[in-house]
Amino acid sequence: MMERVKEHWRSIGCSTGLLLYASSEGQRVYSRVGFSQGTMLLFDLPAAERPQLEPLRDVVLERGTAEDTAAVVANWKRMWLETGQSEEQLEPQLEELTRQFVEEASESLEFRSFVARDSESGRVVGSVGCNLWRGPLPLVLKPSAFHFGTLWGLYV
Repeated sequence: MMERVKEHWRSIGCSTGLLLYASSEGQRVYSRVGFSQGTMLLFDLPAAERPQLEPLRDVVLERGTAEDTAAVVANWKRMWLETGQSEEQLEPQLEELTRQFVEEASESLEFRSFVARDSESGRVVGSVGCNLWRGPLPLVLKPSAFHFGTLWGLYV
């Protein structure tokens, strides 16, 4: 899925990919696909391509559709619960807030989701969302100087 995210970032002119949070295990995985260590994990898109990972078996990677939004939203919640957050720590309107964000980001931030489907059943077994970075700061630099892509909700 990360290869699809990186392709999308490049297609919308991003120069850097930004990952806001990764567990220790997640950092090991992300470093294998080209993110580097720091106070945040970054992926330099113009840099030479990293070696390709072994192809997946029994899984098909696809661009997410509007029909896949429910799975992306459910996986976003699952991801937080699996990181140790309790239901009480999550916003009660998590699903609605996430759906609204996806709608708004689709219109203004080049949002795209990618899903991993079981090749036999077609069931979504993983997903990720990616879009242009919009904050939490005023974006006062021209896109040629600061045009970041961000990913969120990676769940497999």
